[in-house]
Amino acid sequence: MSCVWDGIRDAIKEDYKHCIHKETQILLSKQLESRHLPNFFVLNNKICNKVSVNGEYLSKQFLGECMKSIEKLYDYPIHIGYLCSTCDPLLILICQIFNVYIKHTHFNGTTSTYKNKDRGRTTYHFESSRTHFWYINK
Repeated sequence: MSCVWDGIRDAIKEDYKHCIHKETQILLSKQLESRHLPNFFVLNNKICNKVSVNGEYLSKQFLGECMKSIEKLYDYPIHIGYLCSTCDPLLILICQIFNVYIKHTHFNGTTSTYKNKDRGRTTYHFESSRTHFWYINK
């Protein structure tokens, strides 16, 4: 099951499909296929010190643990799924490298909000149930 990867891909593609640079559109369309996303994030992994989750900045220790978690995604088989948490390293990294806000509504109605202190360009809305994760169009 690749719903997390599909949801992330859909959000990024929706965001960048209006990009005025054709080369950027072509590059992103190839790199952001669901099966390539784990390695894309491993290659772009970094300490995400510009991101707050639910209004709180994250400790250096936690940010280091996030980096280690992302490193483990190298050649990750997307068909086995990805368990997305309420303070998720992957969503933290997306917020940092794409300079976006993320709103993730969980199955129990709680919402996690990821904010980039550089004033995110747009907001990615995600929802999840106990077994599924998806992107919500703007």
